[in-house]
Amino acid sequence: MPRLLKNRETTMEKVSPAMLRYLRMVIDTPLEGRGLDAEICRKLCRSRSYSSTMKRLIAKRLTRKELLEVCAEIMKEAA
Repeated sequence: MPRLLKNRETTMEKVSPAMLRYLRMVIDTPLEGRGLDAEICRKLCRSRSYSSTMKRLIAKRLTRKELLEVCAEIMKEAA
């Protein structure tokens, strides 16, 4: 699978739809309240382990610069 990711041209193509939903929820969730992971998983109707799984998968697929690029694109869509 890593070979397939290298063939993709843009950063947005490296991110799955589930990862995009997770990142959108991270951006939209305020930092106050219960734990951030618990709140995100509750809104997505997923278990607590889902958050750690998504963090790990995103870290494998994207560099910090690419992650910032994806987040900037999400913010543009929201505006």
